[in-house]
Amino acid sequence: MNNKKMKIAVIALSIALAVLLPVTVLVVSAATTGDPLILFTKDYFDSKVLPELNKKNSEQDQNIDSLNTKYTTLLAQYAALADKVAAITGQGEVTVSRSGFLEVKLEKNQTLVPAGTNAQCLEVILKRGDAQVISPYNTAGLVDVTNGVELTDGSALVTNHYILIPHSNDGRCILAVEGDVWVLVRGEYTIES
Repeated sequence: MNNKKMKIAVIALSIALAVLLPVTVLVVSAATTGDPLILFTKDYFDSKVLPELNKKNSEQDQNIDSLNTKYTTLLAQYAALADKVAAITGQGEVTVSRSGFLEVKLEKNQTLVPAGTNAQCLEVILKRGDAQVISPYNTAGLVDVTNGVELTDGSALVTNHYILIPHSNDGRCILAVEGDVWVLVRGEYTIES
C-alpha cells in the first residue's frame, strides 16, 4: 500500500513540476533587463499614467491649434500679396504652385497665362480635353519637352506631354478649344477669359 501511495505522490509531483516549471521559466525570461515585464494596477494607471497621457494630448492639441492659427494667418497674407501682384501687373487672380502640380480646369475659350516676373517657366501637362498654343511669334511658341519640339501658334497640345511656357509675359499661353480642359500646372499663372 505504501508503495502505491509513493507512486501516486511521484506522479502528482511530476505533473505539478511539468505544469509549473514552464510558467516559471516564462516569467523569468520575460522579466530580463533587456525586456522587463511590467505589471501595474488600474489604480496606478488611473492616477499616474492617464493624467500624463491627457497632459500630452492637451499639449498636442495646443500645438495643432497654434499651427492652424499660423496657417490661417499665412493664407491671409498670401491672399493680400496675390491681390497686390494682380493690381501691379493688371492681371486677374494669380495662383502659384511651386512644390507640386495643381489640377486646373479651363472652360472653352479660357487661356492659361504665365504670371509674375519669375525667370522660371510655367509647367503644364494636358490631362483631358482639347487645347492649343497661342503665340505671337511664327517660330517661337511653347516647348514640348516630351517630344523635344517647339509648338508654334495654333499647334494642338498632346495629352500627357510635359509643356513649358516661358514667363516672359509676351502673349504665349494655352487656349481651351472645346469643352472642359484639365491640365496639371506648376508655377505662377492666371486664367483669362
